[in-house]
Amino acid sequence: SSGINAEWPLRPGADYQRAADTLQEKLNASKAEVAQLEAELQKKDETVTRACNELKESEKQRSNLDEMISKLKVLLMKAKKEAADAKKSEDDLKIEHEETRMTLEQNVQKLEEMKLELAEVQGELNNLKEFSRKKSEEKSAMLKSMES
Repeated sequence: SSGINAEWPLRPGADYQRAADTLQEKLNASKAEVAQLEAELQKKDETVTRACNELKESEKQRSNLDEMISKLKVLLMKAKKEAADAKKSEDDLKIEHEETRMTLEQNVQKLEEMKLELAEVQGELNNLKEFSRKKSEEKSAMLKSMES
């Protein structure tokens, strides 16, 4: 027996049929397995496609978020600059207000000093008027006494 079925010469049709049936079963099993593997591959392919789409969407959202963050940073920098400018303007106005207040106080003080000087000059003027009136009366009295 050199590995050949001893019954083969006796029943070639039956052995052939059995071999054909066995091969058909193996072929059917292989086809079923291939169909199952193709179905699994299809599912995995769909899963990969879905994951790729989700990844693309996530990347798009991240890009949008990055862009929004960048715009917010620009707005924040602008707001900080505006706040700093407003603070500087406020400080400048405070300094200007203080300088104006000091100038006003100096002018009020000068005005008070001028009022005092004016009062002194008015007093001297009144004294001069009184002196002039007395001299005028004395002169008139002297002229009357000379005429008589």
